[in-house]
Amino acid sequence: MPAQPSLPPDSDRNPRLYAGLDLSTQSLKLVALRGSDLTLAWTESVTFDADVGGFGTTNGALYSHDRRTVTAPTLMFVKAVDVLFDRLKSRGFPLASVAALSFSAQQHGTVFWSHTGTSLLPHLDASHPLATQLSDAGAFSIPAGPTWQDTSTTELCRDIETFVGGAPRLATLTGSRAHERFPGSQFGKIARENSVAYDATARVSLLSSFLASLFLQDVCGVDAAEGSGTNLMDLRERVWDEACLRWVVWPLVEQEQGRDEASAVEELKRKLGEVVKNGWKPVGEIGPYWRERYGFNVIPLLPPTGDNPSTLTSLPLPPGFAVLSLGTSDTLFLPLPYPPRSSALPTDAHVMCHPLQPARWAFAMMVYRNGSLARRAVRDKVLGGGGGGGGAEAGASATWRDWDDAVRAAPAGLEGHVGFYFPEHELIPPGARGAFRFDAVGVPVRALPDPRWDCRAALESRFMSMRVRVRDLLGDAAPLRGVVAAGGGAGSIAALEVASAVLGCPVYKCDADGEEDGGAGNEAAVGAAMRARFWGEVVHTLDGAGEEVDVVEAYAKMFEGTSRRLREVVPGPSAAVARVYEAIESRFREVEAGLEGKDVRWE
Repeated sequence: MPAQPSLPPDSDRNPRLYAGLDLSTQSLKLVALRGSDLTLAWTESVTFDADVGGFGTTNGALYSHDRRTVTAPTLMFVKAVDVLFDRLKSRGFPLASVAALSFSAQQHGTVFWSHTGTSLLPHLDASHPLATQLSDAGAFSIPAGPTWQDTSTTELCRDIETFVGGAPRLATLTGSRAHERFPGSQFGKIARENSVAYDATARVSLLSSFLASLFLQDVCGVDAAEGSGTNLMDLRERVWDEACLRWVVWPLVEQEQGRDEASAVEELKRKLGEVVKNGWKPVGEIGPYWRERYGFNVIPLLPPTGDNPSTLTSLPLPPGFAVLSLGTSDTLFLPLPYPPRSSALPTDAHVMCHPLQPARWAFAMMVYRNGSLARRAVRDKVLGGGGGGGGAEAGASATWRDWDDAVRAAPAGLEGHVGFYFPEHELIPPGARGAFRFDAVGVPVRALPDPRWDCRAALESRFMSMRVRVRDLLGDAAPLRGVVAAGGGAGSIAALEVASAVLGCPVYKCDADGEEDGGAGNEAAVGAAMRARFWGEVVHTLDGAGEEVDVVEAYAKMFEGTSRRLREVVPGPSAAVARVYEAIESRFREVEAGLEGKDVRWE
């Protein structure tokens, strides 16, 4: 059992705080929670374009002419840290009351440390800003690293899949087929196109481990959840996969005499560092720079992770529950016993290690590109501009209330009809774009019997797509017990009613005292703060606190009696409604599978 951590005093006047930092696409944010009841004590953010400036970014990124290559300046992130903590200090945030700190960041983005940069970290001078010291030292071998928005490596993705034996094989090995935004193909691109920078790189960080490295004052390892979003880590062993690493380095071996494959692979392993396999034990203590410049005490730093797994840890998620995020993109997070039951993991979803206890739990993540903007396009086409039902007056634009009315007016299951609506190329099914409608026997049709049915069809097809993948991953014996809804789209109760009917379980929201809509938009930072609080207040109480303890279950219990609780907003479906969706599941699988790669003009 870990020893009781040394914690700052806790009182009503000076509460003990746990903080989380999240480096997102457009901003850096800190959230601090009171340790006693998990209420929000402080939030502060810095927007890259507006508050940092001087880097020429648009929405936090640099775009090539064709918008396929998307990078972000590493020094911009460093300067944002300077700005944020100077602001916190000037506004009186009690940094000395912080008992532990953890980190989150946009997934897949990378930072390339030079040898000078890694040598400088332990010796940062507290009298100068971070950005000045790291800039002057040339701390980064590649000044702007690729981000999750980059789509420039399509051919390399197909190449690595072929190298390891196909997309299903890569998904089984690493949890996902090859994706352009994943660091695997991005490292391959650098090794092929910029070998000088590759050789000048001492260590590689993902953005979450980069953020932690600044506070640790040493290069922090990549956690297993982030590692399973790289196409480079063996999902089951939680180590860097030899075959995937060989694919990255083979051009270097081919081009340079005297560099053999085995030594090149070992060199890449050193650049990547050891995978952090335990999500609830500190990676170290905050460095002296932070104690001297800002007044932190000696506090533990908990492992960093990506924004998606961090969001998962922001919620009191009982066993058998999933998280449904409805926004610009739609995502379903599904915790799974580890290792996943299926020997061949789905190639159109991701399976990742759980950020808390990767040896015991994983989670599946299904991401859909066409979310709220696609639903808006359907709404405006069907209901807008002509008084087309739902309460829209002639000549007026439709509202979301009109949309909800149309959704509720259509019959559950649409009498067997199905509709898909993809203004942009979709991720699931891969490559599909356009509007596709089918009758009750699966024959393509130009329109549904009532055009207003398109509104409900857009929701039903999305949730049916999630349903069939949940069924494949969990099996018939382990249905979902509940779904926790998040994101802007979760404001539509009509949408949540369809989710409940199709997924076959109640829908909940997370309430948090003092936070509007449970702190929407802060979930990743809140998750980081929660993991810090778990270490400070709970871990030392666990019997043994080893892998034999279900840490994920203990983590869910941490929320009991606090301000953060689940509230049922839609009950589960009736038996009659459940049978409707059971009856169309097989046909749905067939028509959705037939859409892969289909690209027709969106009208």
